[in-house]
Amino acid sequence: MIDVKSGLRFSSEVTLNPTLVSEFAKAAGDYNPMHHDPQFAAKTRFKRLIASGTHMTSLLLGLSASYFSKHGSMIGLEFWQQFKRQYMPMKQLNWNGSL
Repeated sequence: MIDVKSGLRFSSEVTLNPTLVSEFAKAAGDYNPMHHDPQFAAKTRFKRLIASGTHMTSLLLGLSASYFSKHGSMIGLEFWQQFKRQYMPMKQLNWNGSL
């Protein structure tokens, strides 16, 4: 069993491409053109496609589940996250989880 204490940190890296971003958003029911339509996205303040918040949240939840399940049986009942900025496909994202 893992000794869970405040300050515990774990991390992962991910790079998404525009196809993965679009497919995930569609699977989640998010049809915002900022995740699917490069021409639409080019006219926004981001200038290109961005990943959906649902996608980013699922990656963070997956990181947490993967980390803690290495140490024993677990389920996550409560999570909190705050997005500091958007994620644009093809940029490496470094996930950092902490308690």
